[in-house]
Amino acid sequence: MRFGRWGTLARWELRVSLLTLGLAACQSNGGTAKTDTAAPVTASNAPGVQSAPRAPASVNVGGEPSAGPRTNPLSSADATPPSKADGKVASGAFDPESEGFIFSRKLTREQLANQPLRVLSLIRNTIYAQRGNVFVKDWLAKHFDAQPWYAAVKGKDIKKPFSAEEQHNANLAAEIETSLGKAEIEQRATAIKKRLAAGAGQPNDELELRLLSARAGQWLGTEKQGQPSPLEDVKQLDQVLSVERLENLSRRDLRNLRNTIYARRGRAFKSPILQQYFAATDWYQIDPEYTDARLKDADWKNIRLIQSVEQRLGGPILDSDPEYTGFSYFAGA
Repeated sequence: MRFGRWGTLARWELRVSLLTLGLAACQSNGGTAKTDTAAPVTASNAPGVQSAPRAPASVNVGGEPSAGPRTNPLSSADATPPSKADGKVASGAFDPESEGFIFSRKLTREQLANQPLRVLSLIRNTIYAQRGNVFVKDWLAKHFDAQPWYAAVKGKDIKKPFSAEEQHNANLAAEIETSLGKAEIEQRATAIKKRLAAGAGQPNDELELRLLSARAGQWLGTEKQGQPSPLEDVKQLDQVLSVERLENLSRRDLRNLRNTIYARRGRAFKSPILQQYFAATDWYQIDPEYTDARLKDADWKNIRLIQSVEQRLGGPILDSDPEYTGFSYFAGA
């Protein structure tokens, strides 16, 4: 059961009060009290409850529309719940869900290596949500709208600096996510589909299949999941897209989708980010003889459509954004 930040703080303050009374009672009777050492509790910025409609805004380095400081910012330095300060559950396994994906320490590669893409994405995006970021992707927006501390703020850039721990965790999660190869992606998707077929599916299995599909550039989900996005099934680019098909894509997603059009015709990329992104797909083959003359009419129309949506969200994203130095391209979307 989740009690929220204030609920956790209240329980710790009650515990300290009871311990103090116990010590006083023992001293009055001439006795000696033996107690467990309790971790100090710090009353920091109180997270407020607010929801806001999602709308395009200026965009941060990771591609999600960004919003600025809130009137009640959640301080990343003391956001870790006291009872979960070591990041572990009773069994000793790292459990990011139990901490609400909020960490005031640097995570390790061993802790993140086998985490689902959903978890890696939430680790990256929670630091933006703490600053009021407005999210385009439906599943991220729904997740953060359900958090009692989240308050979306539209129309402003993020100004609150990111800590060294936040930058480390976001970049590490992004690095692990983008380093997934074809075999690992397919292995994970196969395991999930077997679980679903056996009636033993888990709550986020279908979302994970979509994230794996987007990473692979081909549909790895099931027929019951409905129509995939163009990122999840690049064969849709054979036809002219509608703007509605792009509504759930972040600015980073749009850049990847736009360059997918060129990649499908064999274009080589100078950008290390795009090289890494397309290396995880089965269909990408560089053609040394590539020219833009290979692009078809539907390709050009889709490029122009994607560019128009990018402009609506603040313009196309580049490999780096000088306003957010220290973050990898994949850190925030």
